[in-house]
Amino acid sequence: MSCRNVDCKEDYCQAIFLLAILTHFDSLKNQDIGKRFCNCTNNSEAHMTKLTLLMMFFLVSCSHTPNIAGKWQEPGTTSSIEFGRNGTFTAIDEMGMTVSGNYTILANEKIRFEIKHPNSSDEVIIGSFAVLDDGLILTLDDDKEVLTYKKMNTTTTK
Repeated sequence: MSCRNVDCKEDYCQAIFLLAILTHFDSLKNQDIGKRFCNCTNNSEAHMTKLTLLMMFFLVSCSHTPNIAGKWQEPGTTSSIEFGRNGTFTAIDEMGMTVSGNYTILANEKIRFEIKHPNSSDEVIIGSFAVLDDGLILTLDDDKEVLTYKKMNTTTTK
């Protein structure tokens, strides 16, 4: 399961976390509480350690990421941006100029846009984002421009 560009179910991630904690009881196999939860042998100790590390890695990768999929519009303008669940986006400015490409959610609420330009090389823009209720705030790193959007009622099926 990939957590790229979409929300992971928090309950699912919490269940994985609990499973990782329970498998960690392998290290307690010589204590009474560890014996109650698993009957581990030396052969399975390495396997359980790897499983625990894998579970913890999965949990970290599934940390809650705000869902930006859907169509957003700048209040008082015709400018909009639509994010597909498949990592694509399309933005339309006030004058009707359209750009599109791919986006990737990065760590620390950062977002990477790769804008496709016909007959020229792609353009990469990095920025920060925050989703608050029905609002989206994008801050572009290069010029610190702040863009504020409101979620539109239509949803994307991409």
